[in-house]
Amino acid sequence: KELKGDFFYVEISMAMVDTIHQGWIERKEYIGVFMKNSDEYMDLKFYSKPSEKFSEIIEIKHWKSGFVSVEECVNEWTKVTINDNGKRISGWIQSEKLCANNYSTCS
Repeated sequence: KELKGDFFYVEISMAMVDTIHQGWIERKEYIGVFMKNSDEYMDLKFYSKPSEKFSEIIEIKHWKSGFVSVEECVNEWTKVTINDNGKRISGWIQSEKLCANNYSTCS
């Protein structure tokens, strides 16, 4: 929801309980999500800015789907970092293409 310094302000809800927890967590590489995708490998498209307009496209072909670290959030966009064959690549992606739980129905 929000980033201040090295902290994210988050809302966390549990699937089986109607309770929402809110608070600040430190931004670390283990804070992340998964891509909404049912395939093991996918072609991944990032943008250099939080917009499709006036932004360079960063494409990773045949990426093995997995965990992506969250770096920043701006409106409906999330800046993420992935590991691709030992190389760290960062870019912006629409938040709707991300899923917090890869074992849920959103992936």
